[in-house]
Amino acid sequence: MNTSLARLADLKRVLLGMERDLGLQSLAEPERLILCAAALQDEGDIELSVAALQEHQLTVGLPRSTFFKALKTLISTGHLTKVGPSKRSGYALNTRL
Repeated sequence: MNTSLARLADLKRVLLGMERDLGLQSLAEPERLILCAAALQDEGDIELSVAALQEHQLTVGLPRSTFFKALKTLISTGHLTKVGPSKRSGYALNTRL
């Protein structure tokens, strides 16, 4: 048996359990990636920029249209909140998560 693959499978099982516990299982993969990138960059009082989220290691490979569709979904579901004026808005992670 491939022990590296077995460890990866175990981590995946733990990750899926955590996503389920947080109520994230209904989100698509791009939405979960953006949400994780936001959580890693969240510093509480500093809003997250679109550029910072797009350039994050977890999201850098997402097509632009997929990124913005997922971002819109995260806002509509309340996972992220728009901060500031509509053009050049920043985003904040919802503290209920």
